[in-house]
Amino acid sequence: MTSIRILGWDHPRCVDPLREAARVWNEADPHSVVTVSARPLSEFNDQPLEELSSNCDLMVIDHPHLATAAHAGAIAPLEDLVDTTVIDQIRNDALGASWDCYSLDSHIWALPADTACQVAASRPDQFEALDEQLPRSWGQVLNLAERRPGFVALPLYPTDAISSLLSIAAGLGANFSDDGDALTSDANREAMLVALSMLGHLTDIVWQGSWDSNPPALLDRMAGGDEIGYIPLTYSYSQYASPAALNPLQFHVPVSPVGSLLGGAGLAVSSQAVAPEAAANFASWFCSPGVQSAIVGLNGGQPAMRSAWEDAQCDERVGGMLTATKQAHEAAVVRPHSLWWPGFQEDAGNLLAFALRTGTSPYVIFDRLERCHEAHATAESTATNGVHSARR
Repeated sequence: MTSIRILGWDHPRCVDPLREAARVWNEADPHSVVTVSARPLSEFNDQPLEELSSNCDLMVIDHPHLATAAHAGAIAPLEDLVDTTVIDQIRNDALGASWDCYSLDSHIWALPADTACQVAASRPDQFEALDEQLPRSWGQVLNLAERRPGFVALPLYPTDAISSLLSIAAGLGANFSDDGDALTSDANREAMLVALSMLGHLTDIVWQGSWDSNPPALLDRMAGGDEIGYIPLTYSYSQYASPAALNPLQFHVPVSPVGSLLGGAGLAVSSQAVAPEAAANFASWFCSPGVQSAIVGLNGGQPAMRSAWEDAQCDERVGGMLTATKQAHEAAVVRPHSLWWPGFQEDAGNLLAFALRTGTSPYVIFDRLERCHEAHATAESTATNGVHSARR
């Protein structure tokens, strides 16, 4: 009997398609037992993968952790575990940068299982009731938030605050995805300062529960209540767009159509997997175009394959969300895979959220982010000469 233990994160978007896939796999192979467990979204965003490798065979991972996990030996390269033909099929069908963000130093460390980026979300019934139009610029977003107190919200949990800052800055021309060292460079300074000013203004006037909210919590509140009608940046969660929902949400390309931060998730084989070949076989099957359409897209998941995003049945199940946001996902940017990035992202997010909440000026915040960046980059460069950046 072969056991495959999968560790995801605790949201239906992740666990529902995995559990349905496990059911199908177990029925087809009576000699396999695939089980799915989950950890909180906060740990998915921030917990080092080396802390998990002994507890699972497959793990659902956030790609910014890729370099540190590979360097620590927490995950296994897949090119020797998955057939080349299968790898090529997945690579050629992956949406946007969903393949590239799991490749590093000529190795494939995970397969794209889920794709998301920061998009806008709205309650169309509330816009109609108030005779409002969707914002088409950041100026219109700010105007709407000022005229309709509490109507506009933004996830400001620290990881999401830094994500929004980077998305806004990238939309203004900042370039940091290829080189983490460029994040606070002189070339990016103007875009970062404008983004900080815009974000500071917005956080003064959004729904105040935003400070304690991550995307699924805020989308839950938006769908279940009547105060929030618009979120200018949030990672997409397709089940909220289902026509069967009580108050279906609509997802849109953000007001800056390029530069949204890529999220999503990959399936990685633990370096301590009991049966790594079996785990890799399940991962490559789950991430294959056919399964992404037939299981992931039809069971509350958010596929990573372009063919699933272009599948009419998958799109209909989520109220047209795939068609409506595909452009943003294709133009999304990847966070650096520098070894120091996960630690910087966590500390910078906490720093940023506190500074925004206390009304700190953009220039002071930028200087603090620059010092935080330098501290993390310097610490990593002196500690190791390992992997430093992702190939794009």
